[in-house]
Amino acid sequence: MMVFRADGARTYKLRLSLSGHKPRTVSTGATDEATAADVEAMVKRFKGRRDVAGMAALVAVLDDDLSLAAVYDADMRGTLRDLVASLSDVDLEPLVSEWAKRANAKYVRQVRALIPEGERFPASTFTRKRVSVFLAELSCADPTRNRYRAALSVFAKWLVEREVIETNPVRDVAMYKEHDPRMVWMTWKDAQRVANASPAPLRNLFAIMASTGIELGAALRLTTADLDTTAKTIHARGSKTTWRNRVVRYEEWADVYVRFLDKGIGAVPLFPPMQHRDILAAFRDAQQAVGLSGHRLHDLRHTYAVNALKQGYKPQVVAHQLGHKDATMVTKVYGRFVPSESDYVVTNVATTPSRKARGKRA
Repeated sequence: MMVFRADGARTYKLRLSLSGHKPRTVSTGATDEATAADVEAMVKRFKGRRDVAGMAALVAVLDDDLSLAAVYDADMRGTLRDLVASLSDVDLEPLVSEWAKRANAKYVRQVRALIPEGERFPASTFTRKRVSVFLAELSCADPTRNRYRAALSVFAKWLVEREVIETNPVRDVAMYKEHDPRMVWMTWKDAQRVANASPAPLRNLFAIMASTGIELGAALRLTTADLDTTAKTIHARGSKTTWRNRVVRYEEWADVYVRFLDKGIGAVPLFPPMQHRDILAAFRDAQQAVGLSGHRLHDLRHTYAVNALKQGYKPQVVAHQLGHKDATMVTKVYGRFVPSESDYVVTNVATTPSRKARGKRA
């Protein structure tokens, strides 16, 4: 094996042959004979010692996965093993595109902030430290950092299911402190007053939201086929999570508003296309008309949850109405509204000291 340079060639080449592989003439990457000779000596050393990393590197050169110059540079720096290991390191970038086909679009955008489209991202670099540093460097509030963390965790779980990585590195990244949830609500009586002060069909929209806890997007997608006025239920087709697609009950006071929309003719949309800003403006004007202010549309979900809990509904029921997976969030956010006077009634008198059981004073 001798290095050579053909007429007009810029770099020296050598004939590389390995057992079980077709011999090839490859470039050493060197423009001077001395360096090319060093490259040749490296190849002989790998073959003579049967160096595992070195032989793997040479195979990669024959397969066009590495250049001989890159192998030589890594060998000189002592990073050859890392270079060889990177060959079997899965690139996560194209996997994001595959995952994105069924993932939440917002989650995809957040994951792409760490794994940009078109840039190689080895799986070995998807570590707890890398994620922690990424979140810390984001220019956003801490609750938003938690949203990015959630998106990365969902992607990581998908990678674990596909056996691309063994464990979810995001799981052990600490969450940031969340702001105390905004808690503004109105009584169902006030919610009905606001609905009555609104023009049709917005009065019906506001009444449905306050009496069921469903979100605006799901309410606007309702059709006549989603209503069952006999059972007093509504099929809310939320899309944020699996649990947002649910059948909910509406309160008795909202029956008149629901029946007004029930035409019983197939799957006809209950509400015409409306701009979000127009809905908000109507909701604000209706509040002012009845002497209220400061309520957002999202507060109608709070209104349902608080009133339902104060009425005695179980947290699990309220969680289902809101489209939550379980009652954890309901208990955390609305738990203080659950206890009532009846909760403090003694039910086990055998364990309660009685005045009559006390002895008389001497």
